[in-house]
Amino acid sequence: MKKAEFKALVLKLNEEEIRRFVLHYGNSDNNFRAGLGIFFSDKQSDATIEQSFQSLLASIIKNSSSRGYIDYKSVSNFASKIDELVHRGESYAAEGKFVTSFLVAKALLEPVMTAAKNIDDSSGYVGDTIDSIIHLLGTISSAKDAPTDLKETILDFLAVQLQSEVYFEYGGFGKDMFVIYQSNAALLGKVEPYEQLISKLLSRAGRYKKEFLILKQIDFYKAIGEASKEAELISANMEIKEVRKLEVNKAISQENYSKAKSLIDVGIKIAKQNNHLGTVTEWKKNRLLILELEGDVPEVRALTKTLIFDSGFSLDYYRRWKATFPIGELDSAIESFINERIQFLEKKYQNQMGYYGKIHPPILDNLAGIYFEEKYFDRVLELVRMEKTLDSVLRFHRKLVPLFPDELLQIYLPLLEREGDIASDRRMYEGLAGNMKNLINDMPKGKNQIQNIAEKLMIKYPRKPAMLEELKKVM
Repeated sequence: MKKAEFKALVLKLNEEEIRRFVLHYGNSDNNFRAGLGIFFSDKQSDATIEQSFQSLLASIIKNSSSRGYIDYKSVSNFASKIDELVHRGESYAAEGKFVTSFLVAKALLEPVMTAAKNIDDSSGYVGDTIDSIIHLLGTISSAKDAPTDLKETILDFLAVQLQSEVYFEYGGFGKDMFVIYQSNAALLGKVEPYEQLISKLLSRAGRYKKEFLILKQIDFYKAIGEASKEAELISANMEIKEVRKLEVNKAISQENYSKAKSLIDVGIKIAKQNNHLGTVTEWKKNRLLILELEGDVPEVRALTKTLIFDSGFSLDYYRRWKATFPIGELDSAIESFINERIQFLEKKYQNQMGYYGKIHPPILDNLAGIYFEEKYFDRVLELVRMEKTLDSVLRFHRKLVPLFPDELLQIYLPLLEREGDIASDRRMYEGLAGNMKNLINDMPKGKNQIQNIAEKLMIKYPRKPAMLEELKKVM
């Protein structure tokens, strides 16, 4: 039946006929009963509303599952149906029906979270749906017009849910829920229940969860004006990087740079003991900011130097290192730094062997950034001559080809032939032919020589039809 025909039929029915149909159909269809209850929620008791959403949700989960599992193909439709229920809850909140809105979120959160453990949610649809349910709880909790007793009910509900590890194990839902709980607890002045809950959570928390909770607890005490508890908690947890940062930032704001550096130095020591090299780098960067505030040029110079190659090459820290030298000393400082780096690499890679024989120290990878910055293009070219693969040379092609087209061509020719020798499938043949065409486009004078390499490979490998097909495109 078409929509227009359906509408015409409904308009012909009287009140008694509609009631008879509803009672008849509702007796045999649970989903119909639940949907009707949701549609006329303003005529239902709170318990009935919650039950209606639970019933409809259970039906959606059952109909979307196969042997208790919701696969990738079904997950989008499943999430879409749950989203419709969430939107209904959002509409209730927008209308000021906060109790009804909470009942929707309460009915959905735990069952959907439980179902999520048996869902292929690589698309993220269900995760987004759970986020929207939690967001709904946050909306209700922060609403000025929501009654206090409802906010207390939400607080108790969240306290129970947060004790389930599933919210922390699956996505970051537990953290989002705890933020809502904490904000609500601070607003309502529920200090004792808050402390009881966080004590339970901390008692079985792993490292990262513990760090999160302690930082939140510090924020909580700050928000409610419990300065002594805040200070005590910070003092007891200075091994946590973010906690120590609070004290560092406090010292900096008070221009107590000596204390800030001392706190950072201990932080570096702790990070090294735990082999947290990324944290060591973070602390060094924090220390550098303080040194720059102090105008301590020798210390800035020493620290920026260690950060230039801390994680790959950093042009920013290289430039900050250079800025510490007078113009008259800069050239010799740069040359000294380059030589020092080369010596370090040569010693490190001494006697190491690789696929192509003895490994050359990765001087190009290390110093290309400096050479380009200082416009030492001829040095880059000399290092490029030592590279063994086409890809390694192509990394510098755009910067070098306007300056050294003829020299680059002579470097490319043997590497192109080597690429042809090792190519073994159509993808590699396509890549080789594509590189040849690009090089011809960039170095038109070398067209014949590059085509000669293509022709040489075609003669060498007559039984590789895919190679022949791709290389003909170069000719």
